[in-house]
Amino acid sequence: MKHCDQHTITFKDDKLGRDKYADFLIELARNAKSEEGSYTIAVNAPYGSGKTTLLKMMCSEIKSKYSTTNIPKPLTVVYYNAWKYDYFKEPLMPLASSLFEQDDLADRESYNNMMKAAKFIASLSNGVINHFTRIDIQDASQKAKSTSDNEKEFLQYSKAIDELCDALSEAVDEYGNDSKMLVIIDELDRCRPDFAIQTLEVSKHLLTNENIVFMYAVDMGQLQKVVEKAYGEGMDSAGYLLRFFDYITTIPKADKSKYIKAIVENIEGERYVDAVSEEMNLCCGYYDMTLRDVDRVLSAYNIMYNYFLSEYKNINAHQLYLHLLCLKYKKSSWFEGIFGLNKRNGEKVEYFFDRNNRNKGTTAYRINMILDNFGVMPIVKNGKLEFSNHVLYENRKGESKINKPVITFKEGKMCLSIVLNAVLEIIPVEDNDIFCYAVFPEDLTNYSFENELTILEYLHRKIEFFDFETGLYEKRDLE
Repeated sequence: MKHCDQHTITFKDDKLGRDKYADFLIELARNAKSEEGSYTIAVNAPYGSGKTTLLKMMCSEIKSKYSTTNIPKPLTVVYYNAWKYDYFKEPLMPLASSLFEQDDLADRESYNNMMKAAKFIASLSNGVINHFTRIDIQDASQKAKSTSDNEKEFLQYSKAIDELCDALSEAVDEYGNDSKMLVIIDELDRCRPDFAIQTLEVSKHLLTNENIVFMYAVDMGQLQKVVEKAYGEGMDSAGYLLRFFDYITTIPKADKSKYIKAIVENIEGERYVDAVSEEMNLCCGYYDMTLRDVDRVLSAYNIMYNYFLSEYKNINAHQLYLHLLCLKYKKSSWFEGIFGLNKRNGEKVEYFFDRNNRNKGTTAYRINMILDNFGVMPIVKNGKLEFSNHVLYENRKGESKINKPVITFKEGKMCLSIVLNAVLEIIPVEDNDIFCYAVFPEDLTNYSFENELTILEYLHRKIEFFDFETGLYEKRDLE
């Protein structure tokens, strides 16, 4: 049998608590009964919801617990990535050959007979079948009955279908009289339209056996668009798809918090895991982020952490840069609006952050303050860093405005020089001090720009390498 995946993952790796739902799907497959041919299940969820990961973990669970003949209703599982084969002209050969490996049925005629019949039927897919319809195989066979020119081909085709069904039954029976085979078909909605629909037709009308259960991982909304693209906009795509599935189930909405915390802990360790995880959860709510979105942002955050962020000892820095990454990925036009690269969304961005500006402890408040008070980064003069105007200064005592502060370095220590009541005061800069809402001690230690930059320009330079642009049009930036 084809292995589920060359990189085995199990529910020990599950960070979303989906094992109970997987148990439900397994029992559904073990007890499925179809009045006609194979039983078909659609596992529905939007793109980026973790369908593939769930089903691969389910494969491992079945292989370890249910593939033995020592239990009632044993279940054999096959994982089939339809997108991997959509360069084929037709889906029957790759799908049929994926059901069994010849080694599993060594010295048995059933495998050879099944593949021989499948090969013959596939050879007709561009002949008698496609002569009538490029997609619906069952419809083609019905119309062929009344076509005298193709009568001989139809008789051969009909005989081959019977031989395919007989050979398939013999092969499945070898796993036990009470056993079932679960065939998981993944990535169908990513295939080219004709191949996707032919795959549905083939599994429903040709690879029919009461002991086979087909389980499709799909985004039903996207699959509807595939049908409409193949048949035209006037097609009743929902009605068309419903005839293929005996049961449709939607993956329950996941609690992302545990998943996020596990990934963040792997990046941050225990130091800031709670605060950074909470920031990621807030961003998921603000920007309607999927699991796939979370993966992409935290992957970039991991690179950022290793590149420079691990040096920052202030938790506000970690939260701020993570939030900016979420904006850059999910709301790129807003991100550009913040940094003055896109004026069109300026008002919308300001309204959003102003609305979430009530709590001074939030990163949304910090971003809003940065927008309201652009500020200027210090200028390097004679080994000193000089701010050219008033600066908002945060330390453990609270917030205060200081006028034209100077940062000096003595014996490896950073100090803040300010004039208060006509008296020069020198204050040590501590790890948790913040200037202008976004400038941290690590920024001042490594600051090397000789020209004057605004705070926003500086932040943009810090994160410009961490990009998500692919050169392709992606529907990520929701207005």
